[in-house]
Amino acid sequence: MNINTKQSIIDAFNKLILDDLLNKITVIAICDEAGVNRQTFYYYYKDIIDLMTSTVSDEIYAKIEGGRSYETWTYGFLMTMRYIKENKPKIKHIYYSTYWDEADLYFIRFNKKLLTHVVKECANNLDTNITDECINFIVHIYNMIFHGVFIEYMESDMKIEPEVVLSKLLKVISGEIPRAIIAFSGCK
Repeated sequence: MNINTKQSIIDAFNKLILDDLLNKITVIAICDEAGVNRQTFYYYYKDIIDLMTSTVSDEIYAKIEGGRSYETWTYGFLMTMRYIKENKPKIKHIYYSTYWDEADLYFIRFNKKLLTHVVKECANNLDTNITDECINFIVHIYNMIFHGVFIEYMESDMKIEPEVVLSKLLKVISGEIPRAIIAFSGCK
């Protein structure tokens, strides 16, 4: 695997997504921009959605490094919001594409993975007796909240600063994850 070749494909995608909706970008256009053939593209990615989700998730993970624990989840949330704002054309071209439903499912799963880690860590710190089913329910509720906030942020054209969004969110949910874990402790 040639890292420079893979990076060329990522760079080509990142350039093309600034000018067009995700569903308007073709593998051929990416290959032409990257100077590689289609076989090389398919060596690294199964399709454009795979390239997009891999690229965006790698960029978000790099941005939220150190913000994936219960103690630092607010940092992770803030960095994600900043990523969305800093990459506004890219995000809007993904959001308004006909591929959004597929991309959205990926982002929901991505958030679920991060939230599951946060909630499980909090439950362990509280030394509670909570079932995986109850943890999954709490994660599901928070995932819907965060997903809604991200969607509303994109639909509002990202006019509000991420710090303001986080401040408002914290007024609603501050301290609620531990409260929910304690409330569900011992449930069946």
